[in-house]
Amino acid sequence: MSDLDALAVACAATPQTPEQSDPGDPMKLTVGEGVGVEPVNGGPRVAGVLHGFSPNHLAVMRQDDQIGQVCVNFPRIGYRIFRS
Repeated sequence: MSDLDALAVACAATPQTPEQSDPGDPMKLTVGEGVGVEPVNGGPRVAGVLHGFSPNHLAVMRQDDQIGQVCVNFPRIGYRIFRS
């Protein structure tokens, strides 16, 4: 699939990631708060709204100029999360 074809598929799709929270989260995160996520070894930060999280993952809903609304999923290991 070409990069343009992949963007077209993403533009036509609607995020399907369910909201999820972890009441025992040590950071006391809540679904709907603004966050930034970045790799611990350096790299770009992704900013958006926390959509779901567990001890093992984070899901951040964000608005992209090319795609529209997209939900980006991250593992908890190897990434830092910041309140924004």
